[in-house]
Amino acid sequence: MIKKNENLISREKGSAIIWILIAVGLFAALAFAFQSSNRTSTSMLSDEEATAYANQIIQYGNEVKAAVKRLTLRGCDETEISFENNIVSGYTNANAPASKKCHVFDIKGGGLDYKQINEKWLNSNLSGSQLYNEWVNSGVPALAFVGKDNCGGGSSSCSDLSLFLPYVSQTICTKINDVLEVTNPAGDPYDEGTGICLSNSNKFKGTYSTGTCGIDGDPVINGKKSACIKTRIGAASTEGYLFFTALIPR
Repeated sequence: MIKKNENLISREKGSAIIWILIAVGLFAALAFAFQSSNRTSTSMLSDEEATAYANQIIQYGNEVKAAVKRLTLRGCDETEISFENNIVSGYTNANAPASKKCHVFDIKGGGLDYKQINEKWLNSNLSGSQLYNEWVNSGVPALAFVGKDNCGGGSSSCSDLSLFLPYVSQTICTKINDVLEVTNPAGDPYDEGTGICLSNSNKFKGTYSTGTCGIDGDPVINGKKSACIKTRIGAASTEGYLFFTALIPR
């Protein structure tokens, strides 16, 4: 009788261990699935998801452009426009009226909310780069033949006020151009070859940057007020994809 009980207890212990192992395995599998879902690669996005994300980026660019237009129609000079906000620093514009009537992100001005960036839009491999996960408003001499007819990219007299989103994923960058009907040569966004000077130091604070560090002209990109390109970004010349839209073509 004692031996039978010992065998029963032994079997019960063995069964309990098996169930514990099964539970641990299931928990590990669930944890892995959860982590994987949170770090879904943009290369795994469906065409519908990529299109939706591309449209969200384009739409926000249009909203910022519309807000800037409202401010200029109310009498704000282009040097008075302020992009100061509570999310990212570096946009304090001493030229902006104290009333904040020329602030894009203020109810007294443009009335726009700063849109948080969805990290699924970006190439996470470049997360350590300056300006990663930021919308960048800048007056760098960037866009090719967007303002004055005789201005190519990089001319200091042709600096446009623009909105940029650096380090967009290749998948979404390509889709942005599809939506905007911008050519993707050989299926990849146009590679402008040199680079664009975007950094914390040239966020727009009321003045337009000088220099020749802008998007090189090409029939694919000339005159485009919104597009996504491949370029080298900032002082580190980090290769990546960049969305841009002109807010005030000059």
